[in-house]
Amino acid sequence: MRAYPVASLPTTADNGPMHDPRPLLHDPYIEWVQTQPADRFDYDLGSSGLAVDWDWRAWGVDLAAMPAEQPNWRGIEPLRARLAAHLGLGVDHVVVAPGTSGANALALSALVAPGVRVALEHPVYSPMTRLVQALGGDIVSLPRRAALGWAIDPAGLAERLAGCEVCFVSNPHNPTGCLLDDEAIATLAGACERAGATLVVDEVYREFPGADGVGTAAAHGDHVVVTSSLTKAYGLGGLRIGWIAGAPAFLDRVAEANHLLLGRGCVPSEWLAERVLANTDALAALRADIARRAAAGRDALDAFVARHDTAHWVRPAVGICGLVSLPDGTDGDAFTARCRDEARVYVVPGAFFGVPDAIRLSCGAAPDALAAGLERLDPLFASLGR
Repeated sequence: MRAYPVASLPTTADNGPMHDPRPLLHDPYIEWVQTQPADRFDYDLGSSGLAVDWDWRAWGVDLAAMPAEQPNWRGIEPLRARLAAHLGLGVDHVVVAPGTSGANALALSALVAPGVRVALEHPVYSPMTRLVQALGGDIVSLPRRAALGWAIDPAGLAERLAGCEVCFVSNPHNPTGCLLDDEAIATLAGACERAGATLVVDEVYREFPGADGVGTAAAHGDHVVVTSSLTKAYGLGGLRIGWIAGAPAFLDRVAEANHLLLGRGCVPSEWLAERVLANTDALAALRADIARRAAAGRDALDAFVARHDTAHWVRPAVGICGLVSLPDGTDGDAFTARCRDEARVYVVPGAFFGVPDAIRLSCGAAPDALAAGLERLDPLFASLGR
């Protein structure tokens, strides 16, 4: 299969549809992650998920009681009930999905067909671009502005959404950590409703403490669909437990797509996830620890970027990731390779989000590892612009 340069990921600056004739059933970012040799890195300052040490016994989970089988065409009922309570929705408004990636794939497969115009936020997580293209959709760019803290400019929304049947955003945003507040989400949801578009909001980073003050976008109408999972904030990516929230009629379509493409979910994983959500005291303690770690990590990254006047970022509102802009003309791919080869530190090229002169930095590592990794990066950042 032909390899394509990372920086060639397609974006549009206008409202015209974009067609890309390249092979679609692959994604350069996922392929790049899989080919990064673990023995070339001492510190991970790029991954978007939090490292959490799980001890099921400490959570009171009796693994001997784990079922191998029970009905779960839309997820086992106890888990759906927990998730619905978590979101403040009825059980018929939630179905279980295989992680956020699976949730996004199922939601969009129920919405996008050849020729359907889809507004994608920009910067955007590159697999979303590939997914829409694979489904035959035409992509229109919905810019996020660095000058607005990476928020979506409400001016011109109607023009951007004209003719679109679907709009996709993440909140908080990947890779910048920008958190749209309830008013901004309501504005976007209203614009989508007037345009006749379904709004899909990836809320996986909303599970991080600090985003609690913003309600789920699913509360803004039947034309809004929300996806999320236990992956990023809880370190439970291996369970592959995500969810889709939306109107029951839409979830019927999602269930049909799920039955065709995936069949059913994993009963043991769903059972474990329900046990996690059931232990409210342990969950509250875990979230308090995550809040401390994430806030301290953002402070450390903020201080690091501030030491280097050739780089800048907008401090993430929540979560553990941010987008660091490098000096104009800097090749983010080449700088990422330097971080690997000279500092043995893993970071992610911004080109995978459509920003080739940037990198994504993360503070998901343990505090000592984060400090050591940033110390390794200091001389590389000091050399920028020289």
